[in-house]
Amino acid sequence: MDRLRDAEAELVRVFEKAHTKHEANELARPVMEQLSRDPSFLAAILERYLASPGSLDKRNYPVVGIPIAFLGLLIAVFSVYSAICAVLTTFGAAVAGHRTKSPYVHLLIGCVAFLIVGSIPFVGGLATFALTMIAVGTLVSTRLAGVVVRRTPKPEVT
Repeated sequence: MDRLRDAEAELVRVFEKAHTKHEANELARPVMEQLSRDPSFLAAILERYLASPGSLDKRNYPVVGIPIAFLGLLIAVFSVYSAICAVLTTFGAAVAGHRTKSPYVHLLIGCVAFLIVGSIPFVGGLATFALTMIAVGTLVSTRLAGVVVRRTPKPEVT
């Protein structure tokens, strides 16, 4: 936190010296460039902001909360699409695994099968729903593709 206070004090000195906002911007540029080189600085700023009381409550516009929520949503969507690719690859391997070992061909076969089944009016919606649920189940069963670590160690089999 000392580094945050030092940076804040340096910026206050720069802004007090400047006569116009443009001059303050030019004088603050080297300080900001130096701070941006340290990746832990942004994390420290976010930590300090989120630790302050009322930072994300109803009375305060959540300046940080909305981009973080959007980022979480974006990661979730990409994760589900990646899991869908994994499910389609597994399906393609089950259908043509004895003919080829290429995962790209397996993915192609799975995508073509899904394209054909997905174009049937009522069945397509059910197939899309089933594929999405299997993909979400795959994410859950693999602990979000290995991102979430097991809390308790596996019991040893004797």
